[in-house]
Amino acid sequence: MSDSPSNFFSALSFPDSSKSEWKAKVLKDLKGKDYESLFWKTDEGLQLEPMYFQEDLQQLNSLQNLHNINANDNPAFANRHWT
Repeated sequence: MSDSPSNFFSALSFPDSSKSEWKAKVLKDLKGKDYESLFWKTDEGLQLEPMYFQEDLQQLNSLQNLHNINANDNPAFANRHWT
């Protein structure tokens, strides 16, 4: 067996779990701390959760249009110099 990461991870087997199962485990481990305390915001103001699941992607109807977004077409970014 090769020591490459892809071979290593493909040999691992994890049970499937739903978002609700995962969140229940996290809430138990947080011992009363708010689940939202695990969220963070990007510099652009996007709120990110600690983990996403397939069911989250199903809620994003516009995801297939993301490849059409171009910052140069958005007036809000017209004078921003990208490095």
